Amino acid sequence: MRRNYKLVSGNWLASLRLRSGFLVTGNGQSLIEVVISIALAAILAISLISTTLITQRTSQSARNNTEATKLAQEWVEQVRVFRDRHDFDELETTAVPPLCRIDASDLDPDKWTLQGGVCPVDLVIGTITFRRELSISELVPPDPNKRLLTVRVIWDEPGGQKEVKHDTVFSKWENF
Repeated sequence: MRRNYKLVSGNWLASLRLRSGFLVTGNGQSLIEVVISIALAAILAISLISTTLITQRTSQSARNNTEATKLAQEWVEQVRVFRDRHDFDELETTAVPPLCRIDASDLDPDKWTLQGGVCPVDLVIGTITFRRELSISELVPPDPNKRLLTVRVIWDEPGGQKEVKHDTVFSKWENF
């Protein structure tokens, strides 16, 4: 059965409203239009809040990564000073227990020591605990005038455990 609908004032939208039976008056809005508007506003609000939360999490992760990189570089530089102030051969690769931290608590670098045993070293910055450790190993192929220093900094984030690893080759530069 086909119904004939008459075009209301040349406006297709008003004709559609009239056909569907949603239009109460010529100036009002239907209940469906209000519900759709509220749903669109809610979707937009949820999207904005989600974007803000993701941005904050990413920003915190970047800050932690930057801090971990600084901590790794700090130990690399301290070992470099240690190597320059002490003998290169003190960068042992066969120490028992393995050397895994530098004690630079004294302001005088001549009193710094490489230590084994209690590793990694925990350092709390803000609410994040960074764990750092170092290892000294031979290069492949072995070279008696070079050592590989690896510094690892590990921390936990809501997305899981993160790590920064920094490798540096130290040489007995006096021989070159």
